[in-house]
Amino acid sequence: VERLEIRGNTKTRDYVIRREFDFAEGDPFNRALVTKGRADIEALGFFSSVQVTSAPGSSPDRVILNVAVVERSTGDYGVGAGYSTRDGIFGEISLTERNFLGRGQYLRIALGRSENGETYDFSFTEPRFMGLRISAGVDAYRRVTAEGSNFTYGTETTGGQIRFGLPVAQDLTLTTRLGLEQVVFRDKEAPLVPGGYYIADDDVRDRLTVGYTLTYDTLDNQQRPTEGMILSFSQDYTTLTADFLKTEVRARVYYPIW
Repeated sequence: VERLEIRGNTKTRDYVIRREFDFAEGDPFNRALVTKGRADIEALGFFSSVQVTSAPGSSPDRVILNVAVVERSTGDYGVGAGYSTRDGIFGEISLTERNFLGRGQYLRIALGRSENGETYDFSFTEPRFMGLRISAGVDAYRRVTAEGSNFTYGTETTGGQIRFGLPVAQDLTLTTRLGLEQVVFRDKEAPLVPGGYYIADDDVRDRLTVGYTLTYDTLDNQQRPTEGMILSFSQDYTTLTADFLKTEVRARVYYPIW
């Protein structure tokens, strides 16, 4: 492979496309790897079209690969509203960008509000941490629920986690995570102190969670799957205020009927 030419990417950085190929300039030409690279680029969901063609190089034993892409919108702006007997009227606005700054990074920010409280969410993922086939991400959130007719006390929950994902084998991925959460319980019936409510020692609870997920994924398309399956096995151990272990198994199978 003498040269890898990339065209049509006005937003996406060249290296985001190049790293999907399991070879580089100067490596032997392998048509199977070219086909796989094209499929991996399509699976990113950043492009509506991906075409890979070859052309003669500067000598008979060299080839030039031309990658032509057509970019699509990768940002979503969401507004939602609803009603429940528990929370009353609630709404949420969110911003999601799957190709942040053209670097292939995932970013989501969401704000929610209901009659009884409010929510804040932030999520960021780097799919190739330090240039390796390892994903790294951070999540942060805050939930505030006020004391009212449906709640005998109010709560303020603040937490976050860091996570790493790495391939174990073909179609098998391991994700690890470490999270910390603090829940503060507030009661208007408790004696008041300057600046807020009276908080007893047992009204603040901290939780440290360590967990992992094994995922087996053979979906034909991550955005709009029509065939394949995705199986996951998760365990999370929580300690500090209380100790417990949560184990969860999920399975989804897609099969075209019509």
